[in-house]
Amino acid sequence: SHDSVLDADFFGLAASVSDRIVAETECHRGSLASPAWVNGTAITPIMARWLLQACRSGPWLPNCDMAKIYSMLWSNSVNQQANAMLINIVVPFFPFGHLSHPFISKVERILDDAREAYNRAHPSRPVELSLTGFQVGPSAIKDAVFAVYPAMVGLTLLAAFITLGFMLKSYFVPFRLALTIFLPLASVFGLAVLVYQDGILNWTGITAISSSDGFFWSVPIMILTVVVGLCLDYDVFLITRIQEHRAEGYDIQAATCKAVCETGPTITAAGCIMVSVFGGLLLSDQMIMDQTGWLLSTSVVVDTFLVNTVLVPALVSLGDQIAWQPTKMPRHNLITLDTPEFSDSLF
Repeated sequence: SHDSVLDADFFGLAASVSDRIVAETECHRGSLASPAWVNGTAITPIMARWLLQACRSGPWLPNCDMAKIYSMLWSNSVNQQANAMLINIVVPFFPFGHLSHPFISKVERILDDAREAYNRAHPSRPVELSLTGFQVGPSAIKDAVFAVYPAMVGLTLLAAFITLGFMLKSYFVPFRLALTIFLPLASVFGLAVLVYQDGILNWTGITAISSSDGFFWSVPIMILTVVVGLCLDYDVFLITRIQEHRAEGYDIQAATCKAVCETGPTITAAGCIMVSVFGGLLLSDQMIMDQTGWLLSTSVVVDTFLVNTVLVPALVSLGDQIAWQPTKMPRHNLITLDTPEFSDSLF
């Protein structure tokens, strides 16, 4: 029967929830609509019964048009069993932008508080209050993903370092390579923030590299492991060659120079190919694809032309005596940069 919804306490609950949403969010009073809240005004069950009865009685009654509108609102907001009511909210901002997530969090907090207070006062007639809409599900997924995101980052890096440690048979090389991951990550994502949030390239007029309504939240999540893999891929290629030459009797400077000269053309060519491939995403008219292409392309550029040419050689050259432990490296009669091999072949 209608008595389950047409209850003074239930109508009061719906009206108080609507009032709190108006007071604590950006919504104005007219942006909410329900059988208990019409045009920013709370409706009592007595008024609701009168309007519903007036619509059924005939067009000759006063306020029949208003009764018809209310009857339509009732039929669209109350289920057939009359034990559930829908409160419609029209948000005053772009619902798929960055403002939706804090709004959803506020409304869910309001609903939780109202449900607990009502059920505490009416234990024999508990109610359920929940929020639904296009962005509610993605917002919940976003919260769940971000809750495990730090663990995902930690496990990804830990797995990479352990794998490198076993492959290179070294305690310290993975820790030095950590800088070759953290610095590119910081620079790549920092540059992306400058481009897509601060708009440092807006002057170009190119939509793909112009500021937007922040980042799509899923882009950094998906890109992180890919960027880590890209950073380690070329680094491992270079450092294994350095290790081989160091084991052959070259000192660390000579081994590094020889490895850079040998791997440089291959790494540079591969990097240019990947930049051209990932850069193709910037031709899309979808901002999520543009942001993905920018992050992938810049990560390859940074890793190819900065990390492998400057950062990795500089870090590897530090602490040569303990860097390769427990692997034993030659320490005497080492081949240096002064030998004819380098003067004739490399330089």
